[in-house]
Amino acid sequence: MKKNLTCPFLLLFILIFFNFCNKVTDNNKSILKDQSFLALKEKFDSQKYEDVLKALSLGLNSFETNSIESVLAIKKVSIDRIVKQLNLSMPRSNASEYIKDRLKVLKQYGIIFNGSSFVSSGLEYEEIFSFFEKKNRLIPLKYIEDYLNSVSDNSQSEYLKRVEKVLSLFEKNRVDRTKCNDFLVSIMKRLAFISGFIPANKVDLSFSSLLIRSIQQVKQFCGEKEKTVADFLELAILTEKGDRKKIQEKKNYLMEKNLSNPLVSFVYYWKGAEEYKKNNKSKAISLYRKSYNSALSLTDSDIENYFIRDFSSAEHFRQDIINRIKVLQSEITWENIINNPSSKIAVVTGDYVRLRKTMSSSSPENVITSLATGQKVLILKRSDSPSVVESYKDYWYYVKVPGNLEGWVFGKYLLLF
Repeated sequence: MKKNLTCPFLLLFILIFFNFCNKVTDNNKSILKDQSFLALKEKFDSQKYEDVLKALSLGLNSFETNSIESVLAIKKVSIDRIVKQLNLSMPRSNASEYIKDRLKVLKQYGIIFNGSSFVSSGLEYEEIFSFFEKKNRLIPLKYIEDYLNSVSDNSQSEYLKRVEKVLSLFEKNRVDRTKCNDFLVSIMKRLAFISGFIPANKVDLSFSSLLIRSIQQVKQFCGEKEKTVADFLELAILTEKGDRKKIQEKKNYLMEKNLSNPLVSFVYYWKGAEEYKKNNKSKAISLYRKSYNSALSLTDSDIENYFIRDFSSAEHFRQDIINRIKVLQSEITWENIINNPSSKIAVVTGDYVRLRKTMSSSSPENVITSLATGQKVLILKRSDSPSVVESYKDYWYYVKVPGNLEGWVFGKYLLLF
């Protein structure tokens, strides 16, 4: 009996045809997606950054997978440039309407106002992190560094929030660790410097946890020099917590490594800075003196090996301590003067109020220094008659400020007692 071969061949032909059609469709989709990227790139190159963000707000599905990383990079740079332009264009006075109008449009893209300037909320970075995690790829260190460096200097809470995110990524092994030594150490240093090694019961637990986690990352993944820094910081924290058993264990471990402890001087230095923040000036002086005595044995290599701030040499570090002690002694003497009932004092009520050589506001060369809001000044004399400055009529006052500086301040910016 002769078999009918027509049906199998017909079925094979249909399958090949449909497969061909699907490939054509996929190619067309790919072409469309490539065109989407080119259109986005054209907007970016034309500096139409808001148009870039509008296009991306519709989602990433219209882009080729292999171009998503480039798309996210374009988004990040667009936000950075919009933020820069917003701050450059901000009116010097009556800026509230400008801020309100711009936020109405741009808040949806992760641009916020932090009280003094426009900044990115960091959402674009988290989108980049998410992309790499979904693709099971390591996040390049440059994105992690930018994520932390983009935090404004006066936003400590935002910095700590981002550090927590960064440490989580490191702990999950989601970051490319190539050349990450200096970066991890910089996080550990900043956390240690901010804390000033305050006793544990006075520190926010989440903050204390961040510092310990950063130390663990350094000890796990960095070189011997960085690990030694982490060990000494760990010893300082244990000393503050008063855990005698662990302190002794850590000391024995360090002694076995035959290491001296150059960080003792830096620990006192940081503690002195913390006491100064609390206005405990006599205690700060005492701690700075202890720091100086320990620093006498420091060498330039100690400064270099332990990454302590940006001091160029051991002598530079010692001179900084001496200057801090002199300033503190001057401030304590100054407080004795202004607390005298017979002293005529005033408080500065404006920001960056100029202390001037003469009673003139027209010349920049006339400025001695700037005074901060709340600064107390000692009034030595007053001008014979009032003057008019920027439509305000008031007297000029010859005043003395800490550091034995003397000069003229316009009365509009002083509250007299």
